[in-house]
Amino acid sequence: MEAATRMSGYRRHFSDADNEFEEENEAEEEYLDDPGNSSTSIDHVSSGAVINSITSKSSQSKKQSSIQQNSNQTLIKEALLRGQKLATNSREHARLTKSVTYWLAKDSQPEYAIEKPGFKRMLKAFAPRYELPGRNYFSRTAIPTLFSETYDKLKRTFSSTEVSFFSATTDLWTSCAKDPFLSYTVHYITPEWQLRSACLCTHYIVEDHTGENLKESLLEILDEWGLDAEKQVAITTDSGSNIKLACRLLRWTRLSCFGHNLDLAISKGLRDYSIEEVLQVCRQVIAKFSQSWKKTRDLAKSQAENDLPAHKLKTDCTTRWGSTYDMIARISEQQRSICVVLATD
Repeated sequence: MEAATRMSGYRRHFSDADNEFEEENEAEEEYLDDPGNSSTSIDHVSSGAVINSITSKSSQSKKQSSIQQNSNQTLIKEALLRGQKLATNSREHARLTKSVTYWLAKDSQPEYAIEKPGFKRMLKAFAPRYELPGRNYFSRTAIPTLFSETYDKLKRTFSSTEVSFFSATTDLWTSCAKDPFLSYTVHYITPEWQLRSACLCTHYIVEDHTGENLKESLLEILDEWGLDAEKQVAITTDSGSNIKLACRLLRWTRLSCFGHNLDLAISKGLRDYSIEEVLQVCRQVIAKFSQSWKKTRDLAKSQAENDLPAHKLKTDCTTRWGSTYDMIARISEQQRSICVVLATD
């Protein structure tokens, strides 16, 4: 009975709510149907649209103002940071200094290169907050540190199981300043079957270049790097009698450089009288052009007129392999232009 009474109350409540809703709808329809009230209704709608529009524009304006303010703050921060130099003990300063050091070492640049105006300007454009250390810092600290790091890394590699065996190449050569050096390079294959090479040293040789002295120099190199001579499967050298003797004294397996042997064979073949005569003519022609800027200018003009590559003439050099071939090939390529210029001589 109580439940029935409760249910009856619920129905009455929902019924009353429905009646109220219907009465409100009817009153609204009567209001809209009245011609006198239609304009007022439209005005209300229009007023709402205008208010919404103004509110939207105001919100948009505030958002743009906020963005502009953030942008201005960012620009101010950037300007302040631009004027503030990187701390010398910061990670970014160390990274940039190491990059400059690597460039000096990798590209064999002289230390004074960092003091050149063009380099400084480029660095300022790339990293305006970076203050380049002085030349003495690179020569006394940065480059020796890089050398030590590379040296230790290579030494760890050779002492590990990564290098089971290795081969080597060595050569004696003379610099432009007429200073003699001995270079020693190792080659090995990693467990992942990747070929690796590392030039371990370029020793200044002050003693006479005898086989005995070269033997001692090579042993010093192996000892310095902790390399076991038993793991060296072979060493490649040129055909110099002194280095051949050094390898015999060390009981090392020696392979003769194929490129050097090929150059020796070709050079011997070119000693034929008829060939030597042709080569001498080529050298004389090249000398005429190298000694006269007018002929060089006329050659460039003739190359353009005859639709030939704007290449300079090459001369051969006894210490440069294949240079005689390069000289003959260039003469053949530029024969038409050379004849035109020499015909007016």
